[in-house]
Amino acid sequence: MAKTRAVLLARVSTKKRSQDTSAPRQLAQLREVAKRRKWTVVAALTDRVTGASFNRPGLVEALAMIRDGKADVLAVHDLDRLGRKTVELLLTLDSIHAWGGDLFIRDSSVDTTAQGRLGFTMVAALAEHSRRDNREKVLSGLAHARKKGVRLGRPPVIPPAALARAVQLRRQRPRPPWSAIVRTLKQEKRGRFFKGTVAGAVTRAMRRPPPRRRA
Repeated sequence: MAKTRAVLLARVSTKKRSQDTSAPRQLAQLREVAKRRKWTVVAALTDRVTGASFNRPGLVEALAMIRDGKADVLAVHDLDRLGRKTVELLLTLDSIHAWGGDLFIRDSSVDTTAQGRLGFTMVAALAEHSRRDNREKVLSGLAHARKKGVRLGRPPVIPPAALARAVQLRRQRPRPPWSAIVRTLKQEKRGRFFKGTVAGAVTRAMRRPPPRRRA
């Protein structure tokens, strides 16, 4: 049986933190977990930014590794290291599971791996973490938004090089269908993406005004 591949993620804000929450300390404790569970650590990433932002280099890269099948589980020290916005956290977990991955949070009862037990539901853990949010309101709000076709959270992640190539292909004449663009990206080993993900990212990129040239 293949070993579980884990990507470890630490986060510290720009403010001074205690030694207990420092990035090296977080990663060291996560490595101990990986050793006990016989996980193979494929990457150890660090973000130095507020947890209110989900557009963070380390998190983006970690999620891309799960999405591309390069890692099986995303491990963080505690819920706050992953983020602070309840809806974003729910959507992040939803994406991880949709990609066939799992989430492990060391200092909580959140463990969706085959080796762990989900002591509380993810919704309950997040509701406790963010006291202002109400569980029923979060769930009903997500369901209502999805029924209306509203896209919530961050746009799906596409590496810059793959996005640039997709834009280049889309600008060809005659204009190729999205399925052909996705197939080309896969053949060129730029990543595997859903057709809707590529279509949305390319459309947004093509709407942006070109950068101004310096005089």
